[in-house]
Amino acid sequence: MINEITSEDLKMGPLELFIRASHGNNFKIYIAKKGDEIPSSFGDPGYVDEDFQEWQLTNMRAINSRINEDFGVTIKEVSDPSKSFMFVYASNSDQYSVNGDKPPENYLTDGPVYNAFTMIMGHSEWYRIDGDRIQRAKTGDELTQEEKDDWTKVYLHEMGHALGLEHPWDKGDGDWATDNSNEISPTDSVMEYSARDSAGNIYTWYSEVDVKALEEIWGKADEIPPILSITPYTKLADRDSGGNPRAEVFLAEGEDTSVSINLSYEDVEENLDKRDENNNSIYRLQESGGKFTVQHPDTGEDTYIGYSEIIFTDRTVKINIPNSAAEYPNGDGEITTGLKTDPYLKYSLSTSLDASKNTLKAHTEDILSGTLNFNDGDNIIILDGQAKTYRGLRGDDTYFVSQLLPEKGKVSITDTEGSNTIQIPSNTYIDKTLFTKNAARLTLENGREITISKADGFTYNVGGNKVDGTLGQDLTFSEFAKAFGITDVLNLSSSENGIYADMYII
Repeated sequence: MINEITSEDLKMGPLELFIRASHGNNFKIYIAKKGDEIPSSFGDPGYVDEDFQEWQLTNMRAINSRINEDFGVTIKEVSDPSKSFMFVYASNSDQYSVNGDKPPENYLTDGPVYNAFTMIMGHSEWYRIDGDRIQRAKTGDELTQEEKDDWTKVYLHEMGHALGLEHPWDKGDGDWATDNSNEISPTDSVMEYSARDSAGNIYTWYSEVDVKALEEIWGKADEIPPILSITPYTKLADRDSGGNPRAEVFLAEGEDTSVSINLSYEDVEENLDKRDENNNSIYRLQESGGKFTVQHPDTGEDTYIGYSEIIFTDRTVKINIPNSAAEYPNGDGEITTGLKTDPYLKYSLSTSLDASKNTLKAHTEDILSGTLNFNDGDNIIILDGQAKTYRGLRGDDTYFVSQLLPEKGKVSITDTEGSNTIQIPSNTYIDKTLFTKNAARLTLENGREITISKADGFTYNVGGNKVDGTLGQDLTFSEFAKAFGITDVLNLSSSENGIYADMYII
């Protein structure tokens, strides 16, 4: 089968994309040096046997930079390999791959995932000295431009995998355009092995369909990445709707804790030793800590979480499920902090106004000096320029932050008692933001600047309005910072500007 490649054929399934969203849109990589230990979850440690050559580093970083410029993701090199999402290293071999050596069950783990993947960048046979694979690769001076371009295209391909693109023949998520790697589709892609661009040249950037797929995963630059709203769970009602086998994770909902599988338990059990042409398992039965995984060539690999019984056509399997979500173990047997059932991002900013809502404007041109102190009651405090400092006391106060504040006005909020809320109504323009682990500064349109002390103690209500009864969306400090691209605000060691700017609260 050879079909024209679509963006859906190139995008990995929800579970794989969910893992890649672990760090939000800050994709941390470590470019290894010779002698570095290669992260591994089993066996004796391995060590990097080559340094990247300068031309390779230059080309890799140029690709990373363009990805940062074109898509809603920031590839960031880090100096500590233990804090990277992907470990990238040169290998004195002809092996190229992105491997999930120990991909955690990220749907059972809170917080960023580190060392989830390794990228191996080897050297083709023709780069060897006299064809000897034991000898190191030729130096940059010994390589032709075509050889350099070929190696660079492979890095582009592997980085595509790291960002959530698959081969057009990969069937794990239930869609594919070609049956094997030897087939070239009518629409070429960097994610094919031997495809070239329309002029017959080696790809030096992603093709049109590749770009479309990456934008559907990460968005364009300065947009909220769609990947941050992905959940790995599929509703049980949608289990068989795709028409093709695919890997999925199902989470029990409410009182519905039984699931029927149209497979014979005995048939699966009798074939557990069978492998495909790539020596991969194609049958599997596994129960562990409230999870049950079953794999069959007709259905793919499915994991059921929180179901008390799995009903096969010839047997019912009873499962001892944990008493609470917090008791589920991850792949290493460690108890997690709970199942992730919500998307990564609860709120998205907008590049345009909400035409159905009014836009507030300042009714005075000046900010009065001094501090405005409030009483112990539950106050609604409107920042309108009547003071430079707004201070609440013991009540549960709501601070209404909007463009009612005069232009170029700089004010601050101080309130350490009670359960307090920062409310920002729809159509408030956020020019830029600055965060520390316990403070925030919001700059609105025309230089309006609000500094919030002890910002980690506030709830942030976005799009709401106490005056007209609009509810809005409540966010924690971490969730509020994440909406602006700060993925781990509570662990910042210094101040950091929000990635997303020039956008509207809607």
